[in-house]
Amino acid sequence: MSSAINEDLVSVVIPCYNVAEYIEDCIRSVFQQKVNLQVICVDNNSTDQTVLILQKLKSEFPELVITEEKEKGANHARNKGLALAIGKYIQFLDADDRLLEGKIIHQVGLLSENSILVAPYIRKGLSGELPIFPEKNIWKGLFITRLGITSCALFNTNDVKSIGGWNTKLSSSQEYDLMFRLMKAGKNVVIDDQIMTVVLDRPSGQISTSDPKGRWLNYLNLRKQIFNELQINHVGEFDTNRDFYYQSFFDTIHIAYPHCPEEAKGVYEEFIKGKYTVQRSPATGKLFHALMRVGGFEFAEKIKSLLKK
Repeated sequence: MSSAINEDLVSVVIPCYNVAEYIEDCIRSVFQQKVNLQVICVDNNSTDQTVLILQKLKSEFPELVITEEKEKGANHARNKGLALAIGKYIQFLDADDRLLEGKIIHQVGLLSENSILVAPYIRKGLSGELPIFPEKNIWKGLFITRLGITSCALFNTNDVKSIGGWNTKLSSSQEYDLMFRLMKAGKNVVIDDQIMTVVLDRPSGQISTSDPKGRWLNYLNLRKQIFNELQINHVGEFDTNRDFYYQSFFDTIHIAYPHCPEEAKGVYEEFIKGKYTVQRSPATGKLFHALMRVGGFEFAEKIKSLLKK
């Protein structure tokens, strides 16, 4: 990956797959940013009018870079853009999301020489708009998926390149895998408190897979890695918030169980059983907790499953 960095430039990488309905608004939200930009759109095998719309937009914004990535998957597309990126900072933007005016210059002023900026965002769907704020404790936030989302973050380009970019083996948990590897490498995280991004929920057509079992396996595997990292290299953080990490991990295992029962059972036996007394929580409820006291984890899961039928 290129290391020739322009200190006065911010690179914006937008993976595009069948986003004809959204891409124009997305790109216009980028070019309204008051900062020097390198905007890279990476088509990832679109079959709709996405490429035609990109070409039309290039006539209005000649600096727009349009390229393609034949390997399927958002992470392949992001890495193609990352390889071309020469800005000191990099914004990865999903093609159906929007940046509010001033987003990038505001965050550049906060990021300075740090590696990652995470921020709140508006999640917009059919049921309305919901503001979502990051957890102030960065390791807690990483563990429970409360450190923002791809489009609201800003990264130091060289730091992302130094860890090899995005993991192309993943079709979910992508941004949290990226943030975890940066944090594991000792990179600093800055938390913004201003909402500058709108994230659109759409039911289909995204590059990433919708396979629920695959998503939960990715989620569990990443939590295993974070849990081990905390126990080994961040002992003070882990010991201070021991109950939080154990209970949050168990709640995740419980929610994942219907989608991947054998794998969830294995994670429970490796990380929780005999090491932590599980507490009642909103994720489990009174009945499940009582069943677990009587017959253990797998017994409680099976009875709960039967009761739902």
